[in-house]
Amino acid sequence: MLTKTSLTARHDVRFFQVPFDTFIANCYIAPQMNVIKKKTLDAYAAHHTDAAEPLTSWRKIFEKTDFSDIHSIRAVLPTADFADPYTVFNIKGNNYRLITIIHYRFQRVYIKGFFTHAEYGQWNRQGSKRK
Repeated sequence: MLTKTSLTARHDVRFFQVPFDTFIANCYIAPQMNVIKKKTLDAYAAHHTDAAEPLTSWRKIFEKTDFSDIHSIRAVLPTADFADPYTVFNIKGNNYRLITIIHYRFQRVYIKGFFTHAEYGQWNRQGSKRK
C-alpha cells in the first residue's frame, strides 16, 4: 500500500514508501477488451435464451484477450467478418449474428446489434443502417 511520507517536501525522493519497481508492477494492468454495454448483451441473451451461453462465452473471450486487429480475432474466432465499420460474429453456429464496432487502439468493443440469421439478412439489405 502506498503511503505519503511528506506532503510539504516535494523534492523528497521518498515520496512513497514503496520501491519504484514494485510501484510500476502494481500499476500494470493486463490488456483486455472493454465490452461496452454488457447490459445490452445480457438483454439479448435473456431474449434469445438458446444463445445465452454462446454470448457469455463470446464476452469472456473478449474481456480476457488483447486483440490488436481483425487477424488476431480470427485466430481465436475464425468466423468473424469485417464489413467496415462493423465486425460481425456468428453466434451459436450460424443461427445468430452479433454486430459490433471495435476500436482496437482504445481496446473497446461496442455492441450494435444482435440478429437471427434472417433478421441479419434483412438488416444487411437495408444498407446496414450506416450513417
